[in-house]
Amino acid sequence: KLHDAGVRGARCSFRQELGAVLSDKDFDRAIARMRELGWYAKIQPEKDGIVSSATKYENLDVPVLIDHMARPDPVRGKEDPNLKKMLELLSKGNFWVMLSLGEKTSKKGPPWDDVIPIARAYIEAAPDRCVWASDWPHPVSVVQPPNDADLLELLYSYVSDEAELKRILVTNPAKLFGYEN
Repeated sequence: KLHDAGVRGARCSFRQELGAVLSDKDFDRAIARMRELGWYAKIQPEKDGIVSSATKYENLDVPVLIDHMARPDPVRGKEDPNLKKMLELLSKGNFWVMLSLGEKTSKKGPPWDDVIPIARAYIEAAPDRCVWASDWPHPVSVVQPPNDADLLELLYSYVSDEAELKRILVTNPAKLFGYEN
């Protein structure tokens, strides 16, 4: 019914504090169903990034979208293990990255310039497998979320030209989510 209604993916979380974490057996079953339907798996990273859970999904043969830029630490820069792991996953060809949550990933605050090098690393590594989201409605925010227009401005600071912007906002999501652009 979900597939017939246009759904093309399912989100999986390994964050115990959010609950609803699937057992290994149930995760394997869910991935088998996604594979059968041609869906992608969206992975919600832990608060400290993807490194601790990557072994659970790094060898999947379905499209995998890692949310929130894999939650790297911009202070650690290119040495951050989450950034390195995400770049490794992007090299596999079936992994995608969601350029979202820059405002929470930032250690400097608005205008969140310290996350630009992270986004650029992903865009340069896999320009056809980056997508963007604002994280609206900001479901686990403990402070007032930023204006989503400011988050769109952050996206503009990630891209080098209109062609990259169109790929991230139009072409890439159309491919991943299975609709025409």
